[in-house]
Amino acid sequence: MKKMLKILVFVTHLLWCTPLLAQRDVLRDLMRALREPRLLADVLIRTDLLVVAPDEMIFNHFRSALPSGARTQFFPLSDVEFRFSELNQFAGSIVVLVDRSRGQFPIEQRQLIPYDLTLIRRQDLIIAGDVDRIDRQVRYRLFVSAPSFPGLKKGIADLLNRRIKEVEDIRFSIAQPVRLSVVVSNGGKEAFEAFAQSSTGDFIWTTPEDLSRVEDLLVTETEIYLMLPPVPDRLKHRWAFDPAKLAPNQSVVARQSKGGDFYQVLLYSPFKQALIGLMENYADPASVPEEPLIITHPVLGPVGRMLVVPFGDIPRYRDRVGDLATQVFRVLQASGLVSEVVMADKPPAYLQDFTSFQQGTVETDLVVTLGRDAGADLLISGRLVGFEPLTIYRHTLSSSPSPAADRRIWTVTRFRDEEVRATLEARLYDGQTGRVLWTKTTEGIARSSFPMGSFRSEAVDPPPLQPERSVPTVRDQRLYATAVTDALMKLSKAMQWEILWTKDAVPYAVVSPAPVPQVEGIVGKVDGPFLYLDIGAQQGLKEGDVLLLYRIVVIKTERKVVRLEEEVGRAVVVDLFPEACRILLEATPKIPPEVGMRARLLPRTVKVNLKEQPKDGAAGKEAKKEEKDPSKAK
Repeated sequence: MKKMLKILVFVTHLLWCTPLLAQRDVLRDLMRALREPRLLADVLIRTDLLVVAPDEMIFNHFRSALPSGARTQFFPLSDVEFRFSELNQFAGSIVVLVDRSRGQFPIEQRQLIPYDLTLIRRQDLIIAGDVDRIDRQVRYRLFVSAPSFPGLKKGIADLLNRRIKEVEDIRFSIAQPVRLSVVVSNGGKEAFEAFAQSSTGDFIWTTPEDLSRVEDLLVTETEIYLMLPPVPDRLKHRWAFDPAKLAPNQSVVARQSKGGDFYQVLLYSPFKQALIGLMENYADPASVPEEPLIITHPVLGPVGRMLVVPFGDIPRYRDRVGDLATQVFRVLQASGLVSEVVMADKPPAYLQDFTSFQQGTVETDLVVTLGRDAGADLLISGRLVGFEPLTIYRHTLSSSPSPAADRRIWTVTRFRDEEVRATLEARLYDGQTGRVLWTKTTEGIARSSFPMGSFRSEAVDPPPLQPERSVPTVRDQRLYATAVTDALMKLSKAMQWEILWTKDAVPYAVVSPAPVPQVEGIVGKVDGPFLYLDIGAQQGLKEGDVLLLYRIVVIKTERKVVRLEEEVGRAVVVDLFPEACRILLEATPKIPPEVGMRARLLPRTVKVNLKEQPKDGAAGKEAKKEEKDPSKAK
């Protein structure tokens, strides 16, 4: 109260000493300083809004962010060129939203935009506004332009949450550089739409044929390659893995660093649905493993009928989940992967129950018999493993102005956040041979949040908040069924992208074998001519096996980062342990061996010369045995 009186006395003295013409400016500035700021969104809903956007999805996103009561109208960005007069004569306010990955605003009509289009760089997020006054009527022109949809969403949020005190504050322009990813793909429009939905960052999309357009960004920004066969040869030198090494039914996920948190990522798949699945699982480049991950897709011919063996549920959750068997049947039937989906209602006489199927311990003969009786090419079974419920009680704090100048009104709201995780296992069997073709474990998640009340207080400092408290239960029992539904939907998606469903006349349930995995180890100790590796008998090594010793050399330039394998020499296994082995170098290498080098098992047809090995240790003993028994010497 004393501060308010002091301000009033100061203003009175200032007006008394100020000329009459200047008193208006003083009062206007004083009123503006005391005026409470408003959200720009609350100002916009007072006028008719014409929203120019690339498509209805962006228009609906903007309209949903406005307060209730907004009068909006959609205007396609593609119609600006031939409907410009209609756009220019609109009496209300105009909001232009541009996702530059989907379309550009025509440069010929740039006078409609409150920003110079020629100044926009590819990595800029632009937010600009202007005000027009025509015959006492105020209309606004707002412009948001971003490299891609995630950046546009951020720009819309920043625009509508901007606080202003008067209409003139809408005259502004902001250019914020954002981090870009360069996405190179030959997957077409379907791959682009799938990546745009799963990606959380800004990106520029291009094709291998148009790579020169983004050559400057490839030097500094993160590169993401989403490729389908055939792969252009001119791009292979940029990748951490050569897809030519893969089988026709294999995918690969590989990543190499460009320094800091900038990467070069490769997602390669033999068919488009698998590529889309990789995009969803590895939307964040940082989640891609550094070592190449090879995924082998089972190849299934035209499947006529698939038998759904009732999935095992948990008895004490049946009242919350419902009929699990029927839910599985409906989800797989709606997937459209096979011509016909059938479900076994009752177990046959030779099988008292489906417990063995649900536990994964079923015998092959029973699978073949059940598949033959049902006329099914494939059988799928599984079980609901369990649930993980969790409730978190938390508090949030917000504030608003108080009549007292030195205080604020603090509002503490209490929330109850509930979450249920459901784990589901599934197995796919060949109905003719009884083999397990594919297994999958999916996790469904269901969440909800409930406000539990709030209280307000007026003080100078905010009130203390209680720490979060968690409880392993939930009150909303509907979350259990929702979590199971989510797990089933993820199972259906995994069947679509992890299995190659073909229409060719191939034998049912043919799985192309994956290449034999390379056995590699790391040098952990150097003892003269002997080296110790962290691989042994459990990794399939045998005494006498030959390994190639090499080191990784990283070459960094301004343009790219190259990883090379430099050969050091060859060595033979002389001592074998369960988790380790001792190897002997064939000859003295030019590069001295050291801890951290790698060794790769070579094909067992490779031979080495053991004549120059020292006659001590295990190698000497082996050489003496060969001298005594000439039949063993090679």
